[in-house]
Amino acid sequence: MDHLSTREERKARWYSKVMPRFLQIVPAQKRQDILNGTNDNLTSIPFSWIQKDVTDDPSSITDLLHTCLRKDGFVVISGVLSDDECQIALNQAWDWLEVASRAEDSLQASETQQTCPWIDRNDVTTLRSGIFPTSLEGGVLPFHGSGHSTAAWAIRSHPSVRAIYEALFQTDDLIASLDGMVLWHSHQVLMDSGWFHVDQNPREKPEFCSYQGLLNLLPVTPCTGGNVIVRGSHDLFPDHYRNHPDPNCREFYNMRLDELNGDDWMEIDPNDHAAVDPQKVISLLLEPGDFLLWDSRTIHCSHPPSATSFACLPPQLVRAATLVTMMPTTWANSDVLQKRKDAVQRQRTLSHWANRVAPLGAECDEQVQLEAARVDFIRQWQAATRQVILCNWDDLSPYQQSLVVGKEARNE
Repeated sequence: MDHLSTREERKARWYSKVMPRFLQIVPAQKRQDILNGTNDNLTSIPFSWIQKDVTDDPSSITDLLHTCLRKDGFVVISGVLSDDECQIALNQAWDWLEVASRAEDSLQASETQQTCPWIDRNDVTTLRSGIFPTSLEGGVLPFHGSGHSTAAWAIRSHPSVRAIYEALFQTDDLIASLDGMVLWHSHQVLMDSGWFHVDQNPREKPEFCSYQGLLNLLPVTPCTGGNVIVRGSHDLFPDHYRNHPDPNCREFYNMRLDELNGDDWMEIDPNDHAAVDPQKVISLLLEPGDFLLWDSRTIHCSHPPSATSFACLPPQLVRAATLVTMMPTTWANSDVLQKRKDAVQRQRTLSHWANRVAPLGAECDEQVQLEAARVDFIRQWQAATRQVILCNWDDLSPYQQSLVVGKEARNE
């Protein structure tokens, strides 16, 4: 929260101590299974159903997706990418990670006159070096142009990911978010838990506005940690936050909404026991290739493993995912579409809102200059090695370009 200046203040006033229950993912055998999940597992939609219904009965799969999202505020589609496709994306993520560590080392060395070993996938002990790209809560990596990495673009434009959003919105004219990746390794400082939030402003955007997505690349286990969802919490939106019956919670939300001044990303009061109901706080044990889709009004966060869980693991990447949100092109105006193209040219990672252009740190000149320096280092490295790590406009296929500006603007 803006007025909380220290980490200790944030943890004391914001972070909840509610722990998630871990749920296994069980692909449905028949449609009725989707609506009959238990407290011990979650029933997912097999991607093969989407493949079949897109041609045979497109309205059927659309109705099923919307039914799940209305019921729980999220849905899992299993088997969206094959194991081989996940491995290819992981290799591309390593490409970016290795060069981003060089960029980070270069910038740190200019201030400290010291250098550290660069990250090298062939020597995973280098993950301990400290030259790991800067992350935000939950290990999201929004810097070093991560939203324009070959890994992010390969998943964002994958035909199977596209098919999910086409079925959801019943259109093939879609634009995609330009947000980044999630990468955790087993020897990094553990992320905080309980940072529950919603990604939509209940005062400015009281109705449905967005479905967010995440494509998972590594097995999620209690030892690795992963996404946390508060099941059914989208139903609280917006009046629960605008007119909370508890005066202390009401003060929390009113103060935060005033601070946001129309922006989104709102923290959940840890004393709001109706919102963070322990019986509904779950972490999904996603498999590689699974796709998590959720309503932006749904309360969520990520949850790290315990320190003892990490301590028993050798150096390795333990979590990898790419964030992908799509929405119809008609939801964005022409000015936004042009600014999105400019963001690709500058390789600035944006938020999950495809119809807004808000690079992280854009309000701070120092952060803008720092990210420009990171990206410039990677560009120079690319020029010297002739290897594409960050995609610019000319590196994108016609379909990928349409995900930036829409089909009509791409064809102009």
